[in-house]
Amino acid sequence: MSEATARTRKEKTPSAEAAWGTRAAPVALGKNWEIDPRQPLPHLNQPHARAFAAKDKRFLSSGKGDSYYALVCEEFLSPRLDPLRLLKGEDLDYLMQPVTFGLVEWGNQEGQHRPAVIFGVPGGPRIQEAPDATFKPFSEDSLVRKVVQPMVPLLERMAERGITHRSIRASNLFWRDAAQNSVLLGECTTAPPGLDQPDVYETIEGILARPSGRGPGTLGDDLYAFGIMLVFLLNGKNPVQGMTRQAMVESKISQGTYATVVRNLRTSLPIMELLRGLLCDDPRERWVLENLSIWANGRHLSPKQPSLPHRGARPFIYRETKYWNLRSLSAAIGQDWTAAQTEVDAQEIAVWIRRSLGDETLSEKLLETTGQAKKGAFGGGSEALSDRALSRLLMVMDPAAPIRYRELSLEPDGLPQALAIDFETPGFQELITELIMRRLPQSWLEVQPHALAEHNALQRTFEDLYNYISRPQQGYGIERCLYQFNPGWPCLSSLVREAYVTDVRRLLPALEARAAGAQEVEPMDRHIAAFACSQLGDIPDRTILALGDTSSEAARISGVVLFLAEVAQRTENHHLPKLATWLASYLKPFVDSFHSRQLRDELQRAIDSAVKAGSLPDLARAVGNHERREKDERGFDFARREYQALERECQALEGGKLTDNVFVSARARSASAVVAGLASGVGLLFMTLLHVT
Repeated sequence: MSEATARTRKEKTPSAEAAWGTRAAPVALGKNWEIDPRQPLPHLNQPHARAFAAKDKRFLSSGKGDSYYALVCEEFLSPRLDPLRLLKGEDLDYLMQPVTFGLVEWGNQEGQHRPAVIFGVPGGPRIQEAPDATFKPFSEDSLVRKVVQPMVPLLERMAERGITHRSIRASNLFWRDAAQNSVLLGECTTAPPGLDQPDVYETIEGILARPSGRGPGTLGDDLYAFGIMLVFLLNGKNPVQGMTRQAMVESKISQGTYATVVRNLRTSLPIMELLRGLLCDDPRERWVLENLSIWANGRHLSPKQPSLPHRGARPFIYRETKYWNLRSLSAAIGQDWTAAQTEVDAQEIAVWIRRSLGDETLSEKLLETTGQAKKGAFGGGSEALSDRALSRLLMVMDPAAPIRYRELSLEPDGLPQALAIDFETPGFQELITELIMRRLPQSWLEVQPHALAEHNALQRTFEDLYNYISRPQQGYGIERCLYQFNPGWPCLSSLVREAYVTDVRRLLPALEARAAGAQEVEPMDRHIAAFACSQLGDIPDRTILALGDTSSEAARISGVVLFLAEVAQRTENHHLPKLATWLASYLKPFVDSFHSRQLRDELQRAIDSAVKAGSLPDLARAVGNHERREKDERGFDFARREYQALERECQALEGGKLTDNVFVSARARSASAVVAGLASGVGLLFMTLLHVT
């Protein structure tokens, strides 16, 4: 699925080339910068960003203002905000770092926005024009002087800031100056980490994962890619050109990365030592920055020998191919999920592990994981594996591999990133939901042989994903997972999509602009609710729950008003007349839900006043006035009881109540009592007057 995903994204880009910029005039980035869509710079393009000439208007008179270019990012693909913020304004030699960044108006329609990042134009050309292009190879001496020695302090300074590059490759390397005295490492901010990397630059785990799910990775991933890049530079070409992805995976697992990419390249002992250290497949044995720094300063270390998987005494035959180790077999099984469910026999694999690899404990764990430990003796038939059982089987076979589930293959720290990048890919939401609800990320953590500090953070992330996705109401669900764990990702609501809203403070102004057009739908959907909740965080639960109140149309639309008013108050958006009018147009059922004509008129006047002021909080106060609602209910209850009494009286009269003997006798007794009382009163009054006079 990883190759298919990468192809799909690349296929979309050329067909949408016209959308990258056809404006007839330059666009502004902030107060000082200007980007000219009429001047593309294709030699500076990145896989998911296009380059255009840019100017700093403050320094045009000195001739220095036009030595910049802008990378305009692909639509609905967020740049890496943390590296952008941390690298902006830093003085890091040998790195193409951002000068500034922000949103610019882009596209053929008003209101369309894209993120853009400004860089200084490099002094020389790109070293490798494309991942498979050939170029003049580096000598070992120039490799050390022009590449290794300058890059070591750069990698150290990035590590100090907690930044992984994840785009270290020969096709992202430039000459720093026209004399070609040193190199300049290209930018790493315009696309999610790992998305642009060719498979050869990725570790075994990275190749097995889909590009969107590789995640930010670690410094070890950067050092591995750095080692691969050095091999490219020494060869002057891709060292594994023509090798299929599956063959590359098998070779890296069975022979080791060093043997796979170095192959027939002849190197000196010091260079061999460098490459063996960087290309070690076991991350615990791979060189760290300290080792690289020691080597760059002229002190040599013992060359590391490749750490290869344990080879079995005899091969396991799967789909007519022999596999000698568990990692290769696991990778092969994960390639075709549908076939694996019917063709993989867990008991046969357990027997092979026990007899050929001599690992009784792993054999029993594998059967226990798939639920077949007590279903029969070794060698017996095995039932077809469920999706969950097959996923857990692959985890036990290769704990270091990504989480695999049907078409998905994700590095644990890349799961939230894949959720964002592939959110709108058909069928993806259902797959990722199943994966999370079946707690497979937690299962991956359980099978890890070594507890690492970062596992605690992953555990919290996985639990939060599960909790959010378990709640189907607006403000939660898979949309909340998308925005909660991908800060800076644009809101994908169709209502504000073109505005590229990445900050909740721009959400209501974008809806205000949208209100100027057609208002055939309500100004609320699941994406808007989840986006606002993820960024504001402390919206009261009662306000969120009101969005899903389906007891009546009036309750539902009042929930929308209350929620947007909460957002307006938190973001200090005080004047939104068009949005207020848009909301008011849907409030008729709420107004009509009042029984008292007087209270309806009073409510309508309050709504009209809020609309005139453009105040969503005022609109919410009108809608959320519980005293008015209680008064209406009390009045309606009194009127209903009074009506019921009158209704009963009418029914009695219609039933002949006036001529009924019992009724006549009761009324006669009542009348006699009244007359007697009146007579007594008159007599008493008369006697009192006589006595007084």
